[in-house]
Amino acid sequence: MTEIQGILAEAFKESKSNNHKEALRLYKQALDEEPENSKFQTNVAWELFHNIKSSVQQEAYDSAVNYLREYAKLNLIEKPSQLHSILLSFGSRIYDHFPNYLKFVKWWDLDNLRTEDYQPFGDMPYSLAEQTIMHVSKIIYKSHSINEATWILPHLTNVSNMHQDNIWLKYRMGQMLVLLNKRKEAQEIFIPIVREKSSEWWAWDVLAQTFNDESREKSIACLIKAACSCVDETFIINVKARLAKLLAEFNKYNEAKFECKDLIRIKEGKIPQDLIPLVSASWYQNASDLENNNLIYDYYLPLAESIIFEALPKEDANIIAYSYDDDKEIKKCIVGFYHDNKWLEIPVEYKKFSILRKQELGDTISLKFFQNDGIKIVDIQNREGEKWDILTEHTGIIDHVNSDKGISHIVISKSEGVLAFHNRTPHIRDFQIGKCLKLKYLRHDDRKGVVVWIRPLEDGLSTDYHLHFSGVFSLPHKYISDNEEDNENLFAESFGFVEDIKLHTRVFIPPNLVIGNHICHGSEINGDAIYSPDKKGWAAYVIDNVEIR
Repeated sequence: MTEIQGILAEAFKESKSNNHKEALRLYKQALDEEPENSKFQTNVAWELFHNIKSSVQQEAYDSAVNYLREYAKLNLIEKPSQLHSILLSFGSRIYDHFPNYLKFVKWWDLDNLRTEDYQPFGDMPYSLAEQTIMHVSKIIYKSHSINEATWILPHLTNVSNMHQDNIWLKYRMGQMLVLLNKRKEAQEIFIPIVREKSSEWWAWDVLAQTFNDESREKSIACLIKAACSCVDETFIINVKARLAKLLAEFNKYNEAKFECKDLIRIKEGKIPQDLIPLVSASWYQNASDLENNNLIYDYYLPLAESIIFEALPKEDANIIAYSYDDDKEIKKCIVGFYHDNKWLEIPVEYKKFSILRKQELGDTISLKFFQNDGIKIVDIQNREGEKWDILTEHTGIIDHVNSDKGISHIVISKSEGVLAFHNRTPHIRDFQIGKCLKLKYLRHDDRKGVVVWIRPLEDGLSTDYHLHFSGVFSLPHKYISDNEEDNENLFAESFGFVEDIKLHTRVFIPPNLVIGNHICHGSEINGDAIYSPDKKGWAAYVIDNVEIR
């Protein structure tokens, strides 16, 4: 056995005994003898991994960083490889303790990411690629390095396209675009983020940075929204400093002075470095002291909201229902509209939009919404139009009326009927069976549609569910004698049927028509009938003529 073989055997033994520091020393000793031996470098790399893992577990981050620096000196490591990715994962875990993390990642080379590095591992929420690129982007943004932003942006774009649901990748991509002065592209990324995170101050803060000098008012609006969205004032020191500077540039000196003084209050009397040029300016001494900035805040807050919603398309809608709380107070308003040819019914908090308090069922509105884990309605406005104008108009015939229960049934096709509740559409009480109508209805799930709008149809209907019939009336068999003479002019308070030979159709004649028209067995009768979708057959609703044979 040679000397190096002896060293390697001892190193292997120490590694198996979990004595990784000694194993690392021995493998490095072997490597010193043969620096260009790729196998020896790989042995050293694996022992560096074990020592990094132990250091991280003990929170000895300086040691872990030193081990990673040693790894970066190995030039014959297989790339890409599992080992190479494992070492990057540890670097990313301790990036905030790793001063040269960005330099390490660039040496590591993101082109060495494997397919599996783009997939979440174990219970980790992000893949190695996501985690690393987000960390690197954060460091670059703080450094304001245009060169580094140019380098990382293609990697950010690639991994963001692969993980569309990762909002933080988009957030970092927007920041890189701001650094590169691609403000319009940054806006397109940030606006959907702000819609989703509209209660977060940092979202409004980054959006403010996407507007140029010509859109200064929009920057002011976003900064004001950021200031109003933060509970802890210490988080928004930079926000208020930038707001004060913009207000001064916009000649809003009184308001700028208030922001300066408020910021000094937050800093417990200390003047932040950013404010020294402002408080030293001549305008500052001449500006009035305001008690608050409520007026300008109230002016700009609606502008901030409009920025993130103005690009959303408007949808025409109707108020279709209300839901109530235990005290029978309106809790939610249900709005109905079509989107992408699909009917949607969305509940909206009644108190969120004051305009809803002036609306009634069927009233016309327009709305804006965006989709994020469901539909979120963000704006509602009045709209000219007739009640229930969103709903499709149908025609139908009343085939049943239950005055006691206050319900009428209307046939609108051979396969469908709808209900009209007399308390919802009171003038339905004026119409009897056989009346032709124009109507609009709502359907919930698989239940029958419910009429919300109704008008008389004066011209009648020509449909496949209405017909004029004629034929011979027959009583049920139990009333008929085998002796034909006994059946002549036979009358019974019962239902019966007519076989229309020409139409090849059997029509049910209900008892009220039999009795009301004194129809006898064998009588020639004619009248009008409606097809019942529920009973799947024809039923007469009026008799025009009766001839006793």
